[in-house]
Amino acid sequence: VRPFQDYISTTLERECGHVSASLICTLNVLALVEESNRRSNTLPIEEFYNPLISEKMDVLQHYIVWRQNATAGTRGFSFCSFPFLLNNEAKSNLLQTEARLTMHEMIQKSRMEQMFGGIFRLGE
Repeated sequence: VRPFQDYISTTLERECGHVSASLICTLNVLALVEESNRRSNTLPIEEFYNPLISEKMDVLQHYIVWRQNATAGTRGFSFCSFPFLLNNEAKSNLLQTEARLTMHEMIQKSRMEQMFGGIFRLGE
């Protein structure tokens, strides 16, 4: 796992955060290794955390892309598609962001329904 992590970090640093096709291939291979590890529990999950991605990358921006992809059915790149790379602090920040976004959307939906007297049922 360490050689994959080293390659990922080195490539991201050298490319100033640009995600190349070779990096995506490496992430996909690492995802297969992580999936296999979940079945065998050979390595601790912390081995799969990538400090550079968890601490230095704009994970929140990647989350927004990931969420938009899920909503629109598109397949743009996001590190959130590889959650095993994120440490617990990064995951906690994402969950807090998700909660705030969901609350904001619910408030907006409620206001729209109040404004239009229930004429339009949003999301139905």
